[in-house]
Amino acid sequence: MAETIGYRSNVVAQSGSWFFGQILGGDVVAIFPEGGVRKTRHPAIGEFAPGVVYLQRRSGADIVPIALWTRGRLRPRSRYVIVMGTPVQVPEELDIDAGAAWLRERTLQLYEHAKESEGGNRTP
Repeated sequence: MAETIGYRSNVVAQSGSWFFGQILGGDVVAIFPEGGVRKTRHPAIGEFAPGVVYLQRRSGADIVPIALWTRGRLRPRSRYVIVMGTPVQVPEELDIDAGAAWLRERTLQLYEHAKESEGGNRTP
């Protein structure tokens, strides 16, 4: 069962036990480190909240960065390109804010790859 949890100042405290229960139970948890599904296109990837790094470090779980690119607005018949990165652990020497920025940079690289691959796969 999927559940969406948005980011607010107290979201980690409210959702932490649920998150850890899911991870320890072997489930996969999807997190929008930007705080939810964004409706704006600029910047392509918003700033990441540090809570995702906190949860990763406390759980030891890998993070699989994912980027989604679409030419226009998100609509049912739009073409999407989704690129999944390799599992990562945020470097321990980074504090959680710097770790969030590090993870965002990895995700931006995936986004650019998705954008470029769509352009190369177009049919006339």
